[in-house]
Amino acid sequence: NMKMVKESLGCKTILGVSNISFGTPNRKALNNTYLNLALGAGLDLAIINTEDNINNAKMIYITPSSWLNSLAGNVLRNYIVTYKNLKSLIDLEHQQPFEKITTYTIISEFTANKKNDLINYFKLNNNYEKVKIAELNFKDFYFNNTFYLAQKNVLNKLQKILNCNTKFVVVKNGFATLADNIFIQKQIKNFGFDNYIIPTLKASTAENFYAFFPYDKDGKAITKSELFDNKNNQNIANYLNNNKQFLLKNMSEESNKNWYLYGRSQAIKDVYKDKIAVNTIIKNVESIKINFVPKGNGIFSGLYIISNSIEFTLNKENINLINNILKSNDFIEYLQCLKKYKSGGYYTFNSKELECFLNYKIGKILYYTENKNVFNNTENLQFNLNF
Repeated sequence: NMKMVKESLGCKTILGVSNISFGTPNRKALNNTYLNLALGAGLDLAIINTEDNINNAKMIYITPSSWLNSLAGNVLRNYIVTYKNLKSLIDLEHQQPFEKITTYTIISEFTANKKNDLINYFKLNNNYEKVKIAELNFKDFYFNNTFYLAQKNVLNKLQKILNCNTKFVVVKNGFATLADNIFIQKQIKNFGFDNYIIPTLKASTAENFYAFFPYDKDGKAITKSELFDNKNNQNIANYLNNNKQFLLKNMSEESNKNWYLYGRSQAIKDVYKDKIAVNTIIKNVESIKINFVPKGNGIFSGLYIISNSIEFTLNKENINLINNILKSNDFIEYLQCLKKYKSGGYYTFNSKELECFLNYKIGKILYYTENKNVFNNTENLQFNLNF
């Protein structure tokens, strides 16, 4: 029948080999015999129980690569670390093998009843040919409960960066109003009032906006009575009441008493601090947007950096230093190692990942600056600073 299907239809064949032996004695022998017969008849792909170890069977997963670092992939990563049955990984990175579907694909090869102390890491070139990048053991690529893939020397540096304990700066997320169309406008006149309005930068595009900011300089919420009962704020009360149903988010006012405030508290207490804004979707050095945001200004749609040490304030010299650290091929290589892909060849990252990179690099630079007499020339300095 299989020969007939292939000859008459000219199609590829897939067979669930072990399905025929369900509930029968000596399943391994039956499956092995049936598989050999099917292969002889032209079977292209077999689905089998890998625990049977039929002819050194392998299991291939073709999945999104997000399981390398996502919370949802934690169970699979723990399974692999426990049983060490992973043999190789082929990362397609930004290549898109499926028509009309955007996904970032990795091919994982597992072996049956065999522990692998080493795995082979491959990429595909532009011709979809497999290229070996590295042979890695688990201590090389598994740390911080995450799988990272790169050459061994790069992974060693990556591990040092992600485990950096110094904190010259802190990186946080910008405003999360959960209603930007109401709290943030391109022009002040769109609000109809100018009380409690602050300049606000959209970090993702470096565009200037204005935000209605119902908080004091310490980040404490302005009381409802101040906004709704004070005659001087009548325009604010009218604006909020006109948008009340949207801000209540299908809840009653009793259950959502703070409906007139931002949806989340992030970035509110840092408005009156100097900051540096950074976009979070990056392709190359040219796509990195870094902007100084002074006290009294807000940030949304991106991350921001603030000083966390009297040794490293955000003066002009240190702002330039951060700019040089991030607008570098080192930072791009770091993002590539994190493997958080976005469409169009872009990468993304979170506040913790940016914070670790900055503090590691700042610490290295300060150390070498303080001890520059030990080094013979600037070339030696640059070599040691490379990611």
